[in-house]
Amino acid sequence: MDSSQNSSSFSSEMPDWAIMAEDVLLLILSHLLLSDIISFGCVCSSWYSVSKRKLKLLNITPKMSFRRRAPMLLIPTDDSNENSRNLYSLPKGEVYDLKLSVPVNSRCIGSSHGWLIYIDSLSFVITLYNPFYFGFSKGTIKLPAFLPAGKINDSKMAIIQRDFYTDLFISKAILSADPSSCSDFIVMAIHNERKGLAYYKAGEDATWTYVHDHPNGSPFYDIMYYLGHSFVALNNKGEAYICNVNSNSKTCQVMTEAVVATLAETTRRYIVKLDDGSTILQAIRMVQTLTNPDGTPFVDTVCFLMYQLVNQFQWMMVHNIGEGALFLGDDSSFYVKAADFPEVTPNSIYFTDDYPDGSTMNRRLYQYHGHHDSGIYVIWKKVVLYNYIPSPEPENIPSPLPVWIHPTI
Repeated sequence: MDSSQNSSSFSSEMPDWAIMAEDVLLLILSHLLLSDIISFGCVCSSWYSVSKRKLKLLNITPKMSFRRRAPMLLIPTDDSNENSRNLYSLPKGEVYDLKLSVPVNSRCIGSSHGWLIYIDSLSFVITLYNPFYFGFSKGTIKLPAFLPAGKINDSKMAIIQRDFYTDLFISKAILSADPSSCSDFIVMAIHNERKGLAYYKAGEDATWTYVHDHPNGSPFYDIMYYLGHSFVALNNKGEAYICNVNSNSKTCQVMTEAVVATLAETTRRYIVKLDDGSTILQAIRMVQTLTNPDGTPFVDTVCFLMYQLVNQFQWMMVHNIGEGALFLGDDSSFYVKAADFPEVTPNSIYFTDDYPDGSTMNRRLYQYHGHHDSGIYVIWKKVVLYNYIPSPEPENIPSPLPVWIHPTI
């Protein structure tokens, strides 16, 4: 039922002054967070009616709450609207038809603390966006443009070339804290063809600070925030490097030894800290390349190898991660406790497509014939389970990558 129908049904039951009061309350609700709208409806029966009406306009049922839900996938909508997304619960196998809006002409390069990090394919401006503000301006934060990418921004460049260079210059970004509760947050990004580091300090910097390449020149694959003052980046050899941003450092120092493993060309590495903050894991994704009946290749995840940092320098192979789960992808790497989210399978790894392979550049740098390799690796069973299969892509129109998002509002 649309808003006009709602208004007519209300008008037959309520005096004009009451209808005006409800309209005022609806206007107020348009400036509140989802969690606040739900709390608003708990005050009294009349407020519940207004709250229910607002949630219906947002395609949300009153019982739907995201604050205590496990991370979900942000996926394309079935109507092919490139700036609209739904939510998919991998643990439950449910789709939430919310049609959340996302920035136009942008690619998601990170998901952190409930916020999405986008880079504009034309201007290379970085935008922090929280879709649970439902378009309210407080949910959009503009950051300075990423200057190195601007050097190759040519108005005559084809769209696919712009997409390629956007992917090339910013492959991943994370936040140090939730911008809605912390004004001095920091953004760290992996950028340029050498996969180096750069960071931006909100409320302090006017531009990005570019960290000099580390000595061995190996590209970084993943980053995490560490101990309240530093970022740790993991390279393709399994070495971790630390960068202290509080000191405005433009260099990073080696923190750990390398991890030798038999790696396929498209294998990725991830670094993530567990809930206690002191335990650091490195996960190595093992894949195999297969071929579809039509001759096109696709990649299939076989398993994950896991290493824990010990003695502040060495990596030791481990075969379980206890009663928690890892969520890994091109956009974020994080850990949750299964005790906090009963729908999560403990001692498991939830993953999405994530392949930075040169042979995929004819589509997009981080795609390899669609996004079908998303699933759950149950560590103790050594088995991969799949339950998210995206809709078929239109011819020559690649769909957006699925993105993990863990709502915090």
